[in-house]
Amino acid sequence: MARFADGTVAVKRAHERRPEGWWLLGDRPAASTDSRHRGAVPESDVLAVVVARLWPRPRRRIRPVRRRRTV
Repeated sequence: MARFADGTVAVKRAHERRPEGWWLLGDRPAASTDSRHRGAVPESDVLAVVVARLWPRPRRRIRPVRRRRTV
């Protein structure tokens, strides 16, 4: 969670650390406003770090069961 220069607080994915600050990216590049538009966020404007998501629950991928062919 970070504060951009205009005061907007947003949850973004930290992509990399640069000399001028953290480069943050959104989950949907075509629709999100992130460091590509607003530049790097200084370390002092990083407000929190998300370590787990409780809701909505992450999707579980269930692989289909493969049945053996009997000849």
